[in-house]
Amino acid sequence: MNDMTRNVAPPSEVLAMERVEREAWLDMFAAAPDAAVPERVSERVSERAGAYAAIADRSLPSSEFNRIFGLGVDAPFTEADLDQAMAWLDTRACRNWSIQLPPLETADAIADWMRARGLEPAGTGWARFFRGPRAIVGNPASTELEVREMTAETGADFGAAIAEGFSFPSSVSAWFAALAGRPGWRLYVAYADGTPAACGALYLDIESGWGWLGCDATLPAYRLRGAQTALIHRRVADATAAGAVALTAETGQPAPGQEQNSHSYRNYHRAGFVRAYVRPNFRRMLKG
Repeated sequence: MNDMTRNVAPPSEVLAMERVEREAWLDMFAAAPDAAVPERVSERVSERAGAYAAIADRSLPSSEFNRIFGLGVDAPFTEADLDQAMAWLDTRACRNWSIQLPPLETADAIADWMRARGLEPAGTGWARFFRGPRAIVGNPASTELEVREMTAETGADFGAAIAEGFSFPSSVSAWFAALAGRPGWRLYVAYADGTPAACGALYLDIESGWGWLGCDATLPAYRLRGAQTALIHRRVADATAAGAVALTAETGQPAPGQEQNSHSYRNYHRAGFVRAYVRPNFRRMLKG
């Protein structure tokens, strides 16, 4: 089994990777402009439960924004937690929500509980990547794009790149722009002749020292031009300089034998990230 497909993470690192991703996403949801207005009823909600984290956004009907994750990070995940989590999602999330199962010691039992409730793994899951805080060997492929770090004044460019790169509603731009200048966050945009072409974020958790790379989006007209490779290199360099103890990121897990055909998967591998594990997405098998 080669470096592109093997699982290498010990339990302590699994929990650390799950924890920093949880902190990044919960803080991302807390940064939403409507989260600061208590009297407003928002479709975008999050919750930190004892044994898991929950996020839901019906305006973005993707399981990435409607899921339960971070299982077992702070407390053992129980069958009662599963029932509570499913009820939370049914009330607040879009129909294709998911529960993501990391490789815990109790993962087989949890999977059995989910199957007994009509949930099954959907698709190929998410690949979790890991790397230590060291410089990337070699330089990124040559690109004419210029990578800049965003400030509170320029964060709108990051928000615009997220919205257009992922084909999200334009209203999402203000949400992601609000991350600029927020403690723990560093945002980057790759520009082509002054136009935002791609973006990526780095979240540094002060308590653990871990860094999470996410929000990787490229506008259709600028794909396959080295933008994400340049953004990954910049974030790794800045995280290393900031004293990060380790870094993690995730992408969709390609089908068996198709790893080399996935640009996101390949970009992280070339930057020295190793696949730590695959986290399946359990969903209801919806009809119609």
